[in-house]
Amino acid sequence: MEDNKLVNKDEDWEPKQDWNITKAPGKGILKNIKNQNQKFLEVPEKNKEGNVEEENYNKNKLGQLWKKGIADDNGYFTLTNKESSEFLAADSDSDFKVKGTMFD
Repeated sequence: MEDNKLVNKDEDWEPKQDWNITKAPGKGILKNIKNQNQKFLEVPEKNKEGNVEEENYNKNKLGQLWKKGIADDNGYFTLTNKESSEFLAADSDSDFKVKGTMFD
């Protein structure tokens, strides 16, 4: 994370647009991830393919909430979806996916 901007350890991965991590209003330690178009990263309900979608903000959707993990020595950390318990990951050269859980 650089100035709240989402980055990846893989220097070859570059998202199509900037994504920022923000505090989710009224949700304690939980975070939202939003882009410059005010769309939020969300894990859709009943997601079986590891998809992540851009959606309008909805304070009642747990799929839009993320928990920030502990940073490593280089400042990198995981983001775990509140609803699915899956980790956010880079996919292809510029997209996102979710995969695995703490319980896998």
